[in-house]
Amino acid sequence: MGIESKPLKIYMLPFFAQGHLIPLVNLARLVASKNQQVTIITTPSNAQLFDKIIEEEKAAGHHIRVHIINFPATQVGLPIGVENLFAASDNQTAGKIFMAAHLIKPEIENFLKQNPPHVFIPDIMFTWSESTAKDLQIPRLVFNPISIFDVCMIQAIQSHPEAFVLDSGPYQIPGLPHPLTLPIKPSPGFARLTESLIKAENGSHGVIVNSFNELDEGYTEYYENLTGRKTKRK
Repeated sequence: MGIESKPLKIYMLPFFAQGHLIPLVNLARLVASKNQQVTIITTPSNAQLFDKIIEEEKAAGHHIRVHIINFPATQVGLPIGVENLFAASDNQTAGKIFMAAHLIKPEIENFLKQNPPHVFIPDIMFTWSESTAKDLQIPRLVFNPISIFDVCMIQAIQSHPEAFVLDSGPYQIPGLPHPLTLPIKPSPGFARLTESLIKAENGSHGVIVNSFNELDEGYTEYYENLTGRKTKRK
């Protein structure tokens, strides 16, 4: 008989938006179905979006659970229960949700210290998770809800500072396998955001993207050459 390995304890932290939360929850379900122990860390209202699915997974015998943390609604000036960008009716509300994503750091760190996992998989938007995982010496994989094609486009733009000169004209992204022209040049705000995301990604043990082979055809090799990272497809 072969030696049966113990299941890994894996924590996942989805961002407060449907396009980020849904694919990461699906990943959690997939990983749990492979006999791993998965914990999804999220806030009360966000947990309600997938609680029935989690109960179904538990009924199927999968080791998956939800750990609830506080959403700092009062601190950022939001009504109780508004915890997801889907509920944001204006940019001001959305900005407060982004602010809340930074304020949950102390509670996440405390949970990780008391219950250290084998692997921590936060959404890429939690850029503070880089220093947290490093300080606690926890392996971190970043979850990026976009495709490798999108990642390549962002990396290519970020590597050419001339793209961010204030200009309303079109901009052809240099270096991509196929010509791609944006109707307007990216804003300086885009530069600041993507710079922090790329830094958080580069400081991880790896990146999980939400994509499939056919969508990224021709871009996986470009990504490897651009970043020095190897890609694995499942």
